[in-house]
Amino acid sequence: MPWPLNTIRAAIVVLTLFALVFGWSDMLRSMDQTEAATVERARHQARGQAKAVGELVQARLDSLDLAIRSVRAAVSDGHAAIERQTRLALQDMPSNFVLQLFIIDHDGYLSYSSLGPSPRNYLGDRDYYARLADAEDDILLVSEPVLGRLTQRWSIQVARAIRDNGVFAGVVSIAVSVETWAETLAQLEPGRRDTLTLVGRDGELLMRSLSGPEHYGKQLRLRRDFIDQPALMEGDYLAESVADGVSRIFGWSRLSSGLVMVSGLALDDVLAPVRKAREQGITRGVFLSIFFLLAVSGLLYALARSAQVMRRLAVREARTRNLVDNMAEGIMVVDDAMRIVASNPALCEISGHTEEVLHGASPAMLCGETTAADDLLALLDVEGEDMRGGDFVGMRPDGARYIAHARVTRMSSDEGGRHKRLVLVADVTESRREADDIWRRANFDMLTGLPNRALLLDRLERMILHARREGSEVIALFVDLDLFKPINDRFGHAFGDRLLCQVARRLEQLFRSEDTVGRLGGDEFVVLIPASPARDLAGQSAQKLVDRLSEPFEIDGEVVSISASVGVAFYPRDAETPADLIAEADAAMYRAKHAGRATWRA
Repeated sequence: MPWPLNTIRAAIVVLTLFALVFGWSDMLRSMDQTEAATVERARHQARGQAKAVGELVQARLDSLDLAIRSVRAAVSDGHAAIERQTRLALQDMPSNFVLQLFIIDHDGYLSYSSLGPSPRNYLGDRDYYARLADAEDDILLVSEPVLGRLTQRWSIQVARAIRDNGVFAGVVSIAVSVETWAETLAQLEPGRRDTLTLVGRDGELLMRSLSGPEHYGKQLRLRRDFIDQPALMEGDYLAESVADGVSRIFGWSRLSSGLVMVSGLALDDVLAPVRKAREQGITRGVFLSIFFLLAVSGLLYALARSAQVMRRLAVREARTRNLVDNMAEGIMVVDDAMRIVASNPALCEISGHTEEVLHGASPAMLCGETTAADDLLALLDVEGEDMRGGDFVGMRPDGARYIAHARVTRMSSDEGGRHKRLVLVADVTESRREADDIWRRANFDMLTGLPNRALLLDRLERMILHARREGSEVIALFVDLDLFKPINDRFGHAFGDRLLCQVARRLEQLFRSEDTVGRLGGDEFVVLIPASPARDLAGQSAQKLVDRLSEPFEIDGEVVSISASVGVAFYPRDAETPADLIAEADAAMYRAKHAGRATWRA
């Protein structure tokens, strides 16, 4: 039995490792898929947010462009017209959004400012001024953030060139507060590290909602697909921000003005819930794995203990089986259908049958076809008893008989409520014969085979008890042989013994089976006869005895003659006890001898 348990333990270890590897790989794969799906959703979110915010920015640029165009149209009408048109154009703009509307003449000097008169200020060195002066088309130019020389504030210049009959005559520009615009955009951001960035046509950083002032004026340039492929209208990418080094998922949308609105979602923030769930899942997985390993370890330990127990049971069973196989007593187990289901070698030796023949057979097989089989089956019927025992006569296949003693014990019932019987069988043939021989030696005369004094007295006591109950009689005949001693002296003791045996046989032939003929010793015999008071049985029996013993005896060719003197006593007339009745018959015998032998007296 150890090898199946070893196989089971090995299978459990393999399955445990497989379950752990499969469980962890499946869990990590699921986490990776969840993370990838989260990133994909974030890409769509960033693109959608860039498009939505881009439309708002484009709408604001359109309103600024409309104001610029209206003021530019009033330049030729003089200062008053410009002033009036500026008030109309800026009255609907949010406060603190527009820092000023100003005009730069063809020489590069500030010629008008909505803030009022200002010192002579040269702005011809501004990049946007130079670009508009060189532009052949009428374009709306949005500059990089510049620090105002008068306001000392960062602003974006939204400007168009003034042309007089196709000749560059200056620039009309609106200075927009980057800070105010960025704050407006920041209100649209879902996360504290998410960004909204407005990028120019050449990748220049125009406005950034997060930490913008730290990056303005540093000539930052983005090199992305939307710069290299101007035909693309929207897209997304994952990258580390050049502004602050934070990894973000960026979605972008190209505005009709050619600018690009970029929405950046911080990757760590996007994945924070997923990574937290991942961490929690891994923690749970670790605890579950530890619990699983502990459970498996407990199971393996239990199996190991079970293996130890089974090995011990196997050793114990082997010892028990060895003990059973080497027992001198036969053992058989009989089921409730009276069939032998188990036996040991000793039973086979006692019964003469092989174990294969005994298995499934009836216990009656041990007795052959004799009536003893019924006695054995009755002995095995222990219903209502836990144990019983008794002898039975068995017969071997060769016809040899034996005496066996069976001890039957009812075993506990099985699941079906059926009882089995455990039978211990011992061959007691010799012991019973020895016991019978001892009993015979104690109760019978070893020479003649007749009951001796002890058995005579016992039977006489029983006869007296019966007679007392029934109101009948018991006759005792005390017999003493005449002339036996001279014959014994002449022919020897062996001859005398053979003569005594012939006397015993003649006496047995004379009387009934219910009468008792016994020898007291020497040449003295006693006959016990239960009788009815109405019959004259005593005299008839005594005379018949005298006549039969007076006939000659032939022994080894020698013919000898003897006679007998018989004394008769009656219960209850002459005595009440066995000893007294024998004594009375003995006294009557002496009277018969004195009367001349070969006669009887009562």
